[in-house]
Amino acid sequence: METIWEIVIHTPVWVYLLLIYLIFIGIKETKSRVIKLPCIFIGPTILSALSIHTLMTTVLEAGYLIIGSWILGIVFGGILGWWQMKRLRNTS
Repeated sequence: METIWEIVIHTPVWVYLLLIYLIFIGIKETKSRVIKLPCIFIGPTILSALSIHTLMTTVLEAGYLIIGSWILGIVFGGILGWWQMKRLRNTS
């Protein structure tokens, strides 16, 4: 218990401010709102690029089968997401 208390005491103030800000943003994001379709793709595109970069730099010895499987999974997931969005648009 002493180590947890020491961590709490020695943590800089800006970390707690960041925590409060992130909690505030998280609560705010739970409310329904309308977002433009291109904005939805920004986060996944950046994370996909980082993922493929990490895959190619750290698991390079794994070969083309793993990289090809990753790309196939991304394409398949994109097609399924596009199909679902098209289906939802037709029902409303």
